[in-house]
Amino acid sequence: MSFKIEDIRNLTPKQFEQLTARLLQEQGFRNILPLGASGDEGIDIRAEWIEELPTGGMRPTIWAVQCKRYNNSISPSEARQILEAVIEPSPDFFPIPPDFFLLVTSAELTNQAKRIIERANFQRGKYQGCRFIVWDGIDVVTKLNEHPEIFTLFTRVEAKEEVNRVEQLNKISLTIIFDQVKDDAVLTFIYEHGQSPTSIMSKAVISQSAFEEIKKQCQILSTRLSVPSYSNETVIQLKNVGQLISSLIPNDIKDSLWRGQDAYMRLTSNVHEIPFELAYNPSIEKFLGSLYKIGRVQLSAFPIKGLQRLDGLSMLVIGDIKPNPIEGISIPELPFSKAEVEAISDILTRKGFRVRVLNGAEATFMNLQRIFNSEEFQIIHFSAHGISQAGVLSGLVLADRIVKYDELLPANLPPSLIVLSACSSGVVLNEVAIQFIEHGAIGLIGFIGPVTDNAAEFLAVKFYEALAKGETLGNALQIARETFRAQLSDDFSWASFVLFGDPTITVV
Repeated sequence: MSFKIEDIRNLTPKQFEQLTARLLQEQGFRNILPLGASGDEGIDIRAEWIEELPTGGMRPTIWAVQCKRYNNSISPSEARQILEAVIEPSPDFFPIPPDFFLLVTSAELTNQAKRIIERANFQRGKYQGCRFIVWDGIDVVTKLNEHPEIFTLFTRVEAKEEVNRVEQLNKISLTIIFDQVKDDAVLTFIYEHGQSPTSIMSKAVISQSAFEEIKKQCQILSTRLSVPSYSNETVIQLKNVGQLISSLIPNDIKDSLWRGQDAYMRLTSNVHEIPFELAYNPSIEKFLGSLYKIGRVQLSAFPIKGLQRLDGLSMLVIGDIKPNPIEGISIPELPFSKAEVEAISDILTRKGFRVRVLNGAEATFMNLQRIFNSEEFQIIHFSAHGISQAGVLSGLVLADRIVKYDELLPANLPPSLIVLSACSSGVVLNEVAIQFIEHGAIGLIGFIGPVTDNAAEFLAVKFYEALAKGETLGNALQIARETFRAQLSDDFSWASFVLFGDPTITVV
């Protein structure tokens, strides 16, 4: 199918903004934030592009994007107004002036309007060093024809029905944008309540050294949360770090957050080393993750895929693995993995799922590939050792070798839920979630820190019990965490159990 300019001109202005955001994602931009109703005086999207330097290094560049869904040509006077938007961008969204200003339009520019924008690139001092780029209607259609699947997202009936369904749920969103400005860490928070026009935006500025110390404390905490039989000292440390995380949140947003009850939260951020789910309020003795049903979402990730309804409910379980010594390392067995595989297989078999189990010495990479090439599954569950070394080696331990996350799943994976019942670590799991969602997964559930074997089994079983009753992903995750806390109070593995994706999706 070949698209024409008339197709994009038939979109609403809001749809055109959403289309632009998706095209930016396909072009390789990251941390894409549609500003929506909080728009920065004409700037509709903030995004980043990683630029390769001549010296061989890399640096992120900040892009301000303005979307104009026009039918007529952009005139010289309109071009001048567009340029004015970048002279004083909001310091909330752009604490650092943007490096590039991208105009995306469904129209064309008159020759004089083009010359005005071209001249602006020779007057960069006037525009704080910003460079101007234009995608006109022909450019947009050309890029759209390279990714025709994007356009169908705005016309699918089933997608609109899914939106109508989740609109009935009590939802809030919390967006956190991190920027480094000289020696300071600047955090912009945007709070929105789905059932009302409530929108609060605030900014927190702390020294970069203080911000690094908080990240360090979060990392230290994650290494201690998987050792059972904690002392009171560990409980105090968890709450103290939780209060440190909470201190980053501006008071007006914090007040709104702690007043919330029984809601879904879409937590969107580009700073992943800090688990905001563990923000703690001592006055009500609650963590943010126990107050809300939270799903983490990448700034660049747009939750567009619903769970694919295959012919019959289906699940693949990989676990109870008997690993050979790998690369000279003796890998211990996971005694609770067998019980985990048997329990969740029984739960979902009774619910009508066709459950395929790959275990023992048969759980090799070759056998896994063979299964993926011949069958499709709505849920894929891994119960295994996780190896997580950011920038070095990250993957799962199968019977024959360590399989890197980026080679684990097939390119043609149907929209599936991925559950990694394995140790991981914050930044690595975040990167894994991006990879899996890009492969087609609707979401990923895993651990952002170490986890005990029995804790992983307990949480997985409670999660699937709730899921089998028709609970949403967010509900099932919260039920598993709160049940775990009530019954195994001396193990804090629950604090690492997180969801990447839309918490309002149901599987059964």
